[in-house]
Amino acid sequence: MYTLPANWLTEGLLDFEYKKYLLLAYLKAAKTEFGKQRLYPVFSDLIMHYRNLQQVKAHKQLVYESFPERISRADFEKLELVGLRENCAGRRNHAAD
Repeated sequence: MYTLPANWLTEGLLDFEYKKYLLLAYLKAAKTEFGKQRLYPVFSDLIMHYRNLQQVKAHKQLVYESFPERISRADFEKLELVGLRENCAGRRNHAAD
């Protein structure tokens, strides 16, 4: 049975398409196990992964709040990231540092 590590979302490559294929391969293997009427350990693993993904979804806003500026470009000569800040009118200004 193909198993999915508990931290599959954050370990290794952070490529959306790659992670999607990992998940689809796991779900296909889980479906095969369910077809053979084997619930253990697949069902408990699915519950664990579902809860982990729910936590990621619920705490995603904390990550966005940790980075108040949006990155507009990278200045490779100065080795810095230039961000956009929103002013009171909702318009974005380039951050001047």
